Amino acid sequence: MNLTYKELRELLREKLTFSNDGYVEWRDKQLVVNEGFPGTFNLSLAEPELLAEFGNFINYDHNLCFAKIQTVIRFNDFKEVVLECKDKKHLSVFEMAGFVLCDVDSNKLIPNTQKAIDLFYEILFEKLKLDPKKLYVKVCAGGKIEDVTSGRFKLEKIITKDTLTYDLWRKKGIPENNFIWDNSRSTFLSLMIYNRPTPWGYRNELLYDIGQGLDEDNLLDIGTIEYLPFAPIFSKLDSQELNYEMLKDFEPWKHSAVACGLGVERLLMAVNGYKNIMDCDHIKPLYDKIAEKDLSENKYNAFLFTDTLRAIQRIIIDSKGYNNLTDKRQGKLSVFVNSFYSTLKPLNIEIKQLETYFKQNAELQNVYPELSDIKFIIRDLRNIFERQVEDAPIWSRAEFHDADEGFKKIVDEIMEEKGRDVYAIVSSALFKVLPEESVNFRKRRIQNNIHLKVIIDRQNKEIKERHEHDKEELRELRFSNKFTNMLNTGIYIYGNKIAMISAAEKGKGGIIIENKEMTEMIRRLFWSTWTSLEPKDKKTEKI
Repeated sequence: MNLTYKELRELLREKLTFSNDGYVEWRDKQLVVNEGFPGTFNLSLAEPELLAEFGNFINYDHNLCFAKIQTVIRFNDFKEVVLECKDKKHLSVFEMAGFVLCDVDSNKLIPNTQKAIDLFYEILFEKLKLDPKKLYVKVCAGGKIEDVTSGRFKLEKIITKDTLTYDLWRKKGIPENNFIWDNSRSTFLSLMIYNRPTPWGYRNELLYDIGQGLDEDNLLDIGTIEYLPFAPIFSKLDSQELNYEMLKDFEPWKHSAVACGLGVERLLMAVNGYKNIMDCDHIKPLYDKIAEKDLSENKYNAFLFTDTLRAIQRIIIDSKGYNNLTDKRQGKLSVFVNSFYSTLKPLNIEIKQLETYFKQNAELQNVYPELSDIKFIIRDLRNIFERQVEDAPIWSRAEFHDADEGFKKIVDEIMEEKGRDVYAIVSSALFKVLPEESVNFRKRRIQNNIHLKVIIDRQNKEIKERHEHDKEELRELRFSNKFTNMLNTGIYIYGNKIAMISAAEKGKGGIIIENKEMTEMIRRLFWSTWTSLEPKDKKTEKI
C-alpha cells in the first residue's frame, strides 16, 4: 500500500471523529507555543484544551471528547537523537493524530479504553493494511511506585500490572510474544506539568517492526494509548507550590480519561516501507534538494538542515516572532538556529537562498497556510542571527510600503523588539499630516518600553507640550532646523534597520532598509548631530 501525507491525514480525520455517546468534536491544532507547556513547545495532544476547559488536569465538571491532528515539537529528541545522529526515524517537529475522552464518570474508563483499542486496530490493520503480527505492545509490568516512576515519587505502595490492555490486545490476536513487559515511566504515567498534577495511569507504546525482529533499529514507535485510573494525593493543595516530595499517596480517580495518539510521519514510514523518515512525501522534496548540494555526500548535514528548518519555521510562525518567546523558549529556539546555521557552509548554501527553502517547506505543508508568510520568517530569522550567531552574515533587504498602510507596517516593525533604543530625525510637520499614527506610535512605544531619541526641526505648541513629558514618555528631544523643516519626512534607526517615511501628498509611504553597514553609517551621522546639539533646557536654540 502506498499512501501520501494528505491521504493519510484525511483517513485519520475521518476515523478519529467516531461516536462516543455523542459526537467527538474535531478541533484545530493548538500553537506549538501554548500554556500547556510554559517552558518548552507543545509535547502532546491534550494539555492546552484541558487547561482551557477546566483550568487544571485533574478536576472535571463536564465531559470533553475531541479529536485532532496536533503539531508536536520534542526538543529532547532533537538534542539526544537528531543532533547525535542516532537514527533516521526521529523528527524534531512532527504531527500526532488522536483523540481524548474525558468523562466525569469513572465507570467510563474501561469502555472508553476498549473503544480506543478497537479504533486503533481498525485504523492500523483494516484501513492501513499493516500486519498485526508485526505490532509489539509495551505494557506496564507493575511494581513499587518508586521504581516505576524512576525514583521521582518515594512511595512503597505497589502498582498492579496492566492486565486490561493486555487482555484487550490479546483478544485482537496480537501474539503473546509481541508483548514487552516494562516497569518504567514509558508505561506508567505519573506526571506533574509545571507543578500541575495530572491523573496517573497506564500507557501502551505501540511499536511496529519495519525490519526483522526485536532489534531497536527495527521497531518504530507509531503510537500510544493511555488510560488513567488513579489520582495522586499531595500534602499541599496549592498547585503552584507542589513538588514531588509532597506526594502522600494515590487513590482511585473519580473521573475517567483516555488519550491516544498516532504519529503521522511514523505511520507513513510503516505503511510505505520507508527506512528514513525524510522519505515522507511532505518532506522528501525539500530534503532531496538539500542533499543534492551536499558535495561531501554527508547526508547528516542535509538531515539536520531539513529538520531544523522545519522546526524554526513552525516556531517563528506560532510565536509571531522570537521576541514573543520566554527566555527558556528563546534558548531552545537558539539551539535549533545555531545547528541550522552550522549546516550552511558544509552544504554550500548561501543566505539569500534560504527564502527558497522556507517557501518550499510551506508549499509541501499547504494544510498549514500560515507557514507561507515567508517575509516574516526571514525577517525574524535575520534578527535571531544577529543575536545568536557570532559572525552573523550581512543579510540586506529593502521594502517599500505604500500610503497609510505603509505607515502602520513600519510602526509594527519598529515595535517588534521590546526595550530597544530608537533614534529618529523627524519633521514636526508629520504630526499634523499623521496625527492618529503619531498618537498610536507613542502609546505602543511606551507599552513596549522603547526609548526614543529625536532630532526635530522646531518648537511649536505641540512640540513644547510633548517636551514637558519626555521623561514619562521615554523620549528625549533635541532641536535643529537644518534637516527636516517642512519636508513631511522622518527617519528611524533601530537595530540594523533604517525606516524612512514620507507624508508628502504625491509620495505617501515608507521604505525599510536592512543593512548592517548602511545603518551604522546613518547611526553615526545621527550621533554626530545629536552630540553637537545641547539639550533644550541648557541652551536656547535659534530657530
